[in-house]
Amino acid sequence: MTKLPTQNTLINFNVCNTVILVGGGEILREISKFVLLQKRQVKVLTSPRQLKEKTEDKTLEEFLIINEIPFINLNSLDSKVIKEFCGDISSSFILSLGAAWIFDKEVIANVFNNKIVNLHGTRLPQDRGGGGHSWRILMGNRFGFLTLHLIDEGVDTGPLIFQEEFLYPSSCRIPTDYESFYLDRCIKFFKVFLANLFSHPQSFPLIKQSETFATYWPRLNSNINSWIDWDMEPKQLERFICAFDDPYLGAQTISDGKVVRIKKVSINLSDGIFHSFQRGVVYRKGHNWICVALNGCGLIIEEISDLNGDDILNQVKVGSRFYTPVDNLEKSLSKKIIYSASGLLE
Repeated sequence: MTKLPTQNTLINFNVCNTVILVGGGEILREISKFVLLQKRQVKVLTSPRQLKEKTEDKTLEEFLIINEIPFINLNSLDSKVIKEFCGDISSSFILSLGAAWIFDKEVIANVFNNKIVNLHGTRLPQDRGGGGHSWRILMGNRFGFLTLHLIDEGVDTGPLIFQEEFLYPSSCRIPTDYESFYLDRCIKFFKVFLANLFSHPQSFPLIKQSETFATYWPRLNSNINSWIDWDMEPKQLERFICAFDDPYLGAQTISDGKVVRIKKVSINLSDGIFHSFQRGVVYRKGHNWICVALNGCGLIIEEISDLNGDDILNQVKVGSRFYTPVDNLEKSLSKKIIYSASGLLE
């Protein structure tokens, strides 16, 4: 069994005739379209939960079938099945885009010849793990990264082969804003990257990640982690709600005994300084917005829905109070979010 190359060595890729994409998401779809336009072959290795994901009213499975892209759908890694599907990979570039599995030595070495590359959106070794854009919003971090690294047996721990830093525009406030900007940047990058790889071999220096600077953030789930703590400092609370905005369901709280979802919020400094006991109280209402008291200022809310997704903003009355039970907050903090290839593990 061969070993992964180490620091101060090069990784070499042959001229590419086939791109093997592992995972799911919109970047996978856009790269697939580009590869097909270049008259090269594309294959996809994906999972049950990713096949069901929709973009523009089409699931990934429908997209792959319509475009006649070969794919396999695996609950768990099977090296024999994957090897048969991939075939001769000597002229293949293998790219992981949110793969649903942690790869073991056998698959990395014997199936992918230690040349499976992962796309990651942070400054590795900082911010390993999942929940990327939501964590970025929570931390008020506008720095973005397009990072390529070899996959090893860890989580985002393999040696780096490429890293580009950029700044998200100040207009980016919710996950959809970040995702749209990142998608556009990634597609532009991979069009150049793959076009070069289609025409001549490529070599990249390998940079070992320094564990001294490594940090890790776990996955998030908008049904479990999005309960609003109205005791938060106002700016922190605003960021928290933004972190679970589109494309997610919204941050959760209780209004008149019912669970509601909140989106499209902004701090309001115009109406005065409120006492902590006033937090959560709806004190003012307009045609398509309400104002809620926080500890020190107000919060404008422009979208509230019930659990069916129906708009109930106009049903919220002045004088009512949003609140979140302690049990919900504790579950939000204590529940570890783990996804398998099939979906969320309860």
